Amino acid sequence: KAELRREVAKAYHLALLSEESVEVLKANVGYLADLAQEMQKLNQAGMVSKADADQMMLNYNNIKNALRYSEGQANVTKMLLKLQMGFAVDQELLLADDLEDLVVKAAGSSSMADLAFDAKNTVDYMSVANRVEGAKLEVKNEYMQFLPSVAVSYQNNIQYQSQDANIFSDNAIDIPSSLVGASINIPLWSSGGGAASLQQAKIRRDQSLIGLTQLEQGLKMQHVSLVNEFHRSVADYLAQKENVELAQRIRDQRRKEYEQGMVSSMDLTQAESQYQEGLQGLFMSAQTALDKQSELEYLMTKQTLK
Repeated sequence: KAELRREVAKAYHLALLSEESVEVLKANVGYLADLAQEMQKLNQAGMVSKADADQMMLNYNNIKNALRYSEGQANVTKMLLKLQMGFAVDQELLLADDLEDLVVKAAGSSSMADLAFDAKNTVDYMSVANRVEGAKLEVKNEYMQFLPSVAVSYQNNIQYQSQDANIFSDNAIDIPSSLVGASINIPLWSSGGGAASLQQAKIRRDQSLIGLTQLEQGLKMQHVSLVNEFHRSVADYLAQKENVELAQRIRDQRRKEYEQGMVSSMDLTQAESQYQEGLQGLFMSAQTALDKQSELEYLMTKQTLK
């Protein structure tokens, strides 16, 4: 159940990312369409070169193709989410959350990254610990095969003697007798089969103990790693968000400078590419932060209640 919840959360994050990417690309397509049309007019008026106008049209075509591809991907990711949730792929599904709001909420709230983690209290650890106890009992059982065994028997008999055939007559004589017997069986350590079985049981016990220790250390390391990755991805998202704001201001400023003849179309294209890369980095860092939170929650929910 916890694993299914984690996979659904990841599919939901991916669907949100794809949907918001489409919306951003739509806005950029409109922006570049206006800019390309404006440059075509400037070229016709002899104010910019045809190469500059063609370069901007190329940028517009590229972003339009990217939008078409992203729309298809958004549809696929939403279908994947429906499958994870057990819905039909043709069932209508609306995504109510905002990717940025989820990241801000995850970063600002008291998340599971701040909770204590006890590896020995996880289901995985307890399962292996039970196998270790079984291996220990197996060693004890093999030791028991070498302990002396004592057998005691007791027999009580009564013999009747009579001159006639009636043993119940007054002339009958009963002669009681008792027999007590005891035997001690002492196995020899030189028995090859028994010694080999004991040695194999010890090896299995030691291997299970080593495996349990490695599992504990691995769970601790996994928890520390997920906490660090979650905090780093949140910090990366905040940095990417600031970079996008800077890139947008640079892009707008380059457009004004281009219209004034202060920069070339190459500078304008570079500013647009920088803005697009910043947006992609922002979305990817948001998805990474949310996925790391899902992984951390999955690990924490594997702990049992004390």
